[in-house]
Amino acid sequence: MSNKNRIDWLSKSNITSPLGTARYSYLREPDTKCEPCFRITLELDENQETEDFLANLLDIQNNFMTGKGEGESTKLKCLKIDADKGTKSIQFKSSATLASGEARPPIKIFDASNQQIVEEPWGGDRIRVSFKPGGWESGFGIGVKLYMSVVQVIEKEGGGGGSGRRRLRR
Repeated sequence: MSNKNRIDWLSKSNITSPLGTARYSYLREPDTKCEPCFRITLELDENQETEDFLANLLDIQNNFMTGKGEGESTKLKCLKIDADKGTKSIQFKSSATLASGEARPPIKIFDASNQQIVEEPWGGDRIRVSFKPGGWESGFGIGVKLYMSVVQVIEKEGGGGGSGRRRLRR
């Protein structure tokens, strides 16, 4: 059974991520490995904007968790740390299906001039993600997911046709 109707929205308006590097994009067609969803992974830069962003997300997570009778955490559950590379990343998702059962339209993508574009970000492109955090509960636990609304491509990875640019999918 799906918990789509059980999302507790934890922000009245969208939040925008700091600038980071795109990885593993499924914005035009959903990833169908599990429940179909649109998703993108954002590899975060190491700077004060990122630290402030992560602290804000941790506050949002802890406010939700303590409101549900859970204890506070010092770790942000949606943050993945690659110890070998020394990188931090966050995955943003949105279900490919609306609560009504209809297919959700693809995620909107904009360029640095706020013009809507069709091309998905490629690995290495510099992006920001607009999203809403949503709290969820199920028989498997409790947590916060980051539901993406819009992706903005700030800077395309350098190079042209033969530059070795690669698709984000493996």
